[in-house]
Parts: sequence; structure tokens; C-alpha cells
Amino acid sequence: MNQYLRYANTSLVPYGEEHYEKSVEWLNDPNVYKLFGITRRITRQSHAEWVKSLNNTYMWAIYDVKHYKYCGNLLLFYNPIHRSAFFQIYLGDPQSRGKGLGESALIAMINYAFENLNFHRIWLQVFPDNKKAIRLYEKLGFIYEGIERESHYSEKKFKNQLRYSILKSEWNFGNEMIKG
Repeated sequence: MNQYLRYANTSLVPYGEEHYEKSVEWLNDPNVYKLFGITRRITRQSHAEWVKSLNNTYMWAIYDVKHYKYCGNLLLFYNPIHRSAFFQIYLGDPQSRGKGLGESALIAMINYAFENLNFHRIWLQVFPDNKKAIRLYEKLGFIYEGIERESHYSEKKFKNQLRYSILKSEWNFGNEMIKG
């Protein structure tokens, strides 16, 4: 079951139907879907069906605590056998970017995954041109593992993706998370 999580200026709230409309709007925004790798238009119905189909997934809505404003989403897809998880994050609200909300959301999620769920490894994929995200991941201690060559097809061309990961033993923020 998803938990409410909080760290610094961010609160992670379990994702629900009340978030669908804004999520669909963001996922269809060219500034979001190009960086996120979406290859088709999202409808409320297709989004609802996708959310209901998810297994072994934690999904949170990201809120700016100062303004209690919904500004993005964070998903953690986990493999319980390997104690490993893949995550995706995006701030759909353009006014919320550059304020440290993504960093705080990731710290809350990583602390929860390592300390409460006892995961061993968390990993991600990112496009090479998403420099801001790469700087954030490296700042938090994620290690570059390599290139997934031409692993994503969109707009009639193949794109590389970079893979980063962090192990529980490499995580330096410890138990700084404040549970909500």
C-alpha cells in the first residue's frame, strides 16, 4: 500500500483518480512527453486503464508543501524477488520546476524504498539530452551504468537511453525522511 511521504518542501500523496485529469494534461504536453518518452496520445480512459493494470508499483502524486499544489508524479516499479526497483518521475507543472521539488520527492522515495521496503537497488533510464535530470541523479549518488543503444523509438527515429542506478549501501541521506 502506498504511504504518504514527506521530505523538505515536498509531500508524496498516494496517486488516485483525483489526479488523472491533470496527469493526462501533462502527459500530452510536448515538453513532458518528449522528455518522458511517450509515443502516443494519452486519454483519461487509456490512463485509467494503464493505472489499473499496474502490478508491483507504488505511485505518488508530488505536492509542493508550501503551496499545497499538485505538480507531478513519481512511480516505483519493483521486483520483490530481486529487491530492485525502476522509477520514473516528472514535474508536469512548469512553474514547479527548478525549485528542488523533484530532488525532495526523490529523496523521500529513495529513503522509503531502502529503509522501509528493504530494496537493494533502484535504477532509472534517461535520455542523454535531459541534462537537468542527469545532474540531479548524479547529485543524489546514482552511478552511470551504460547506454541502452537505440532502445526507444519515437518520431521516426531511434534514441539512446542512459541507465543509472544506486545501491542501498551507496545511499548517503540515511533516515532523514519525515513520515506524514
